[in-house]
Amino acid sequence: MGDRDREVLSDDAPLVEHPVARRLPGRRKAGAASVSVDQQQVQSRVSGKGDADAESRAGDDSAFPDYLTPLELFARARETKQPVRICAPMVRYSKLGFRELVRAFGCDLAYTPMTVAENFILSKRGRDNDFSTNEYDHPVIVQFAAKHTEMLCTAAEMVAPYVDGIDINCGCPQRWAMSEGYGSALLRKPQLIYDMVRAAKSRITIPVSVKIRINLDFKKTIELAQTAERAGADWIAVHGRTPSMRHEPVILEGIKAVKDNVSIPVVANGDINSMLDVNAVAAATGVDGVMSARGLLANPALFGGYAFAPASCLDKWIQIALSSRIPYSLFHTHVMNMDDPRVLSKEARARFFATQSYDDGIAELKREHPSIQAHLAPLQPERHCEKVIDAGDEPNKKARRAAILGLPLEPELPANPSADADDSSDVALIPW
Repeated sequence: MGDRDREVLSDDAPLVEHPVARRLPGRRKAGAASVSVDQQQVQSRVSGKGDADAESRAGDDSAFPDYLTPLELFARARETKQPVRICAPMVRYSKLGFRELVRAFGCDLAYTPMTVAENFILSKRGRDNDFSTNEYDHPVIVQFAAKHTEMLCTAAEMVAPYVDGIDINCGCPQRWAMSEGYGSALLRKPQLIYDMVRAAKSRITIPVSVKIRINLDFKKTIELAQTAERAGADWIAVHGRTPSMRHEPVILEGIKAVKDNVSIPVVANGDINSMLDVNAVAAATGVDGVMSARGLLANPALFGGYAFAPASCLDKWIQIALSSRIPYSLFHTHVMNMDDPRVLSKEARARFFATQSYDDGIAELKREHPSIQAHLAPLQPERHCEKVIDAGDEPNKKARRAAILGLPLEPELPANPSADADDSSDVALIPW
């Protein structure tokens, strides 16, 4: 095992920087068309030389700092035989602050929380709650739950200028999602997956991917993956469990079956809790990327080679939370998720659990880890999706929905004068 793959067991060990995780000189315009790149071009960008038009982009104030796009990351992975390290979409958790934290410790590519496409379009409150970004939040993928092609494409067009790819959730096993026709319910509708991918590819210039779960009949999983590939999907993420499985061991053979039968990049998901798991899964399946969810919640420094979250990780999280004005409840939750006793002893965890403010919480963390500085960093202004298209700016939600789906507008019932006139009162937010 090489130095960069060795797990760090000490709390003060140096950060292991992934070679493609660092920022590159120059700037890349948000929403720029995704293009395939040859290995020489990728190597040039990784070496810091940039591409031919980097100088012209540098003067563009509307552009973002340069970085490797998802497709460049996958091209690099195939060249180096080192998988792309990916933060999975996690409702409530993989928001902007957490994405910044895991990037500081070797994460290459991060997903937003799953967002229902219809809510994203019809509700500004729901849109801003589930999606925010800033100048350094790249590369980032927005994951949508959708069951209507037009809803997906409208949401994708709205958010495309701010992100580096769109992912279609075809794997969420939660009962509410499947009952609404989202997530794993789509695994039974390959034609709809095909239509959504193909339509999205025709209307946005950034990559489109899908995330699925396996079927115990691997042939069906392979056929579904090939359907997505034919539709134009740029990569596919495979969670190695069926929709009915929860904590049973991941079935790596199902992931490998997909990898062996498609030509687009494949990402493995499930039970990635350490760099040992990253390397073992990549070796067993041959995938181009490895995605972690619960493993990163427990140890945001996982991809940096740490066996548990070091004091420097806690310090970075404090810095991000204070600088970004993250609610203390969310800050507290993430610290409690770092459940290794080497992060907080049982007694310290109990004391921290009882805290209700930053002052008390940080004091407890510094009591356990005196090296924590808890300093502020410059605030990076958040950016929300302000782009509203088609019928998206109409005041009536029913009219907006009908216009997007091409449906006749149902007659309005008499208004209830006692109803709350606030547009956000009927927002349907994800219930987990």
